[in-house]
Amino acid sequence: MKKGLVLISMIVVLILILAGCAGQPSWLDNHGSGLPNGGSKYFVGIGKGQSKDIMLARQQAEINAESEISQEIETSVRTMFQEYARQANIAPATLNSKGAKTVVDKVTRSVKELITNVYLGDVRFDRYYTKYGEDGFITVYARAIVPKDFLNKIAVKKSLEEGEKVLEEELKNLDKAVNK
Repeated sequence: MKKGLVLISMIVVLILILAGCAGQPSWLDNHGSGLPNGGSKYFVGIGKGQSKDIMLARQQAEINAESEISQEIETSVRTMFQEYARQANIAPATLNSKGAKTVVDKVTRSVKELITNVYLGDVRFDRYYTKYGEDGFITVYARAIVPKDFLNKIAVKKSLEEGEKVLEEELKNLDKAVNK
């Protein structure tokens, strides 16, 4: 009986030591870890929430992860529109002007808002990591993912096409004003 108790105690101590050495999961450093193709086919957002209430910490982490994805989408849309503007028949001097940047930013923001409403239905939280602090605070990390192919959805494509039309019209008006 005494040997069994000693053995159980040693196993418990070993488990506690190993749990302490585990550290944080790899997806916190490599956001695409564990996803197909290393996450290249996904928008990935990592959010952090901290509170004494675990549910509040988790909710904050999810909101922050969604916000990170929203910023990634905005960057992708801005890049698409900048490329579109370069391919349009607009004078280089106009494209390099502050006005052109303002136009691209304005159209990007409006299209991003439309796209964000569409993609919210595709957000999936696939990983959580919880850390309990000695001060009573709980830190939760959440990973949100959205497949990049959501950009092919009809509503998203329509928003992008309408954005391209507005962008082209605004850039042509700017081009006329600059070249007067």
